Amino acid sequence: MKIDIAYSQERQRLMTAIEANELWQNGELNDKHAFTCPGKDCSAPITCENMNKFEIDQKRVPHFVWGHRSVKHSKSCDYDTVINEWRQLQQENPSETYSDKKDQNEVIFDCNNIEDLSTVKHTTVKTNLKSKNNDKGNKSATNNLKDHTRVVRPHYQLLPSLVNLFLDAEKENDLENKRVKVNFDTKSYTYRLNTLFTKISNYDLDNSKSKTKVFYGDANISEDDEKYYIKFEDKFENCDAEVRCTIKKKDIVKVRNANAKLRNFDNYLYTKNPVQVFVLGEPYKFKSKENKKKTIIYINPYKGLFDLVAVKK
Repeated sequence: MKIDIAYSQERQRLMTAIEANELWQNGELNDKHAFTCPGKDCSAPITCENMNKFEIDQKRVPHFVWGHRSVKHSKSCDYDTVINEWRQLQQENPSETYSDKKDQNEVIFDCNNIEDLSTVKHTTVKTNLKSKNNDKGNKSATNNLKDHTRVVRPHYQLLPSLVNLFLDAEKENDLENKRVKVNFDTKSYTYRLNTLFTKISNYDLDNSKSKTKVFYGDANISEDDEKYYIKFEDKFENCDAEVRCTIKKKDIVKVRNANAKLRNFDNYLYTKNPVQVFVLGEPYKFKSKENKKKTIIYINPYKGLFDLVAVKK
């Protein structure tokens, strides 16, 4: 059975592997081996593979594996029940038992991962879950996932996390059932993954209602004058204009763990083959300064945030 969630000893709560990778990218998690079974009173070791890698080095989406070939659970461990109940809550149409929590299958994505936390509008998720150890005597908390799920509900801030979620759902043919609630500055919108992610060449810019999406396509990346320039090979449907993205270095330093992310992004420069670039933003048309008859379409990340750009080989 796939290990969907695990208990983080560093953060003292349950989380998904993709969230663990995001916390590592933000400099908030360190040890990929510091996880245990989410079951009751169980300390069976779990490792988060690819937790300590940026997206370009990930051959697979971050995932949990057992720390030893021979897994020994506690006598009271209810791992199978915990995983099955959590999966039930991720379904599009939960059973009547969980009908009051049908929104739990939504992933929350906040478009603000900057160092100046005073400017961030936070979305608080209420929870009744205490630490795993403190709940040992509480059967309702350890045996019932009604408490677990409010903490496990994925809550991301990095676009690479959503890209991993997208690729994982695509592999499992589950794009239509996965939903993401995107929190912008003043409003929130809920998307299905198959509508939030849009390949540039499949999008009709002039005849589409929703403009803010995760656009992706093959691209080449260069650097000049304290800026990164992304030039897509793909073009929008029924449009011959070039598609580009520009990121200012001064905006990159605003995000958490900026130096590590900047060093990693430099690995994408001037690669022999194009890389696949994802950008959460809205396309805009501009007239070229050199040639007024030439139109260029820019998809710059929302609010210029570097964390809303992701790259895959």
